[in-house]
Amino acid sequence: MDKNDLDMDEDMHIVCEECDGEKGYWASPDANGGINECMHDTWEDCPVCDGEGYYGKLKGKVVAIDFDGVISAYDGWKGIDDLGCDSLGADTIIQELIDLGAEVWVYSCRLSEDLNKGHTIQELRKKLADWLNFNKYPVELQIWDMPGKPIADLYIDDRAYHHPTNATWYPDEIETVIKRLEGQ
Repeated sequence: MDKNDLDMDEDMHIVCEECDGEKGYWASPDANGGINECMHDTWEDCPVCDGEGYYGKLKGKVVAIDFDGVISAYDGWKGIDDLGCDSLGADTIIQELIDLGAEVWVYSCRLSEDLNKGHTIQELRKKLADWLNFNKYPVELQIWDMPGKPIADLYIDDRAYHHPTNATWYPDEIETVIKRLEGQ
């Protein structure tokens, strides 16, 4: 941490601008809150973010991630017990989102009793949880076992169509969506 990257807060402590004082502080400021050259100041990392400075950037944000085709490689339905292979990098992005403070939910049609006759939600949830544990996904990853998708700030889904927020729906875009729904 360079001393030039610092600013004074309202209590006259020297703080890091990046995390607004959450990242850390100079351990022994002088009477005016400045760097105390006589005391050989040491930088103390913020106990919340361990000096990383980005902890909580996504605090309060919810990310919903589809299982088949995003977390697990999907090559067509092969049965309730064939959950596919781990998609490379999915665990990394999930861990990064969690580290940034996001609440991450995995959702899947595999957790539907209607689609998976003869199995309870608890049985289906356990199959998915066991797969996630076996593939060493973060324990903070939550499983959505309610009907539909969770309400989220961001959806990561291999079958999604992206439409810019508040943008006009033009006829050619509507046609593209319909063609995708028809499988074209």
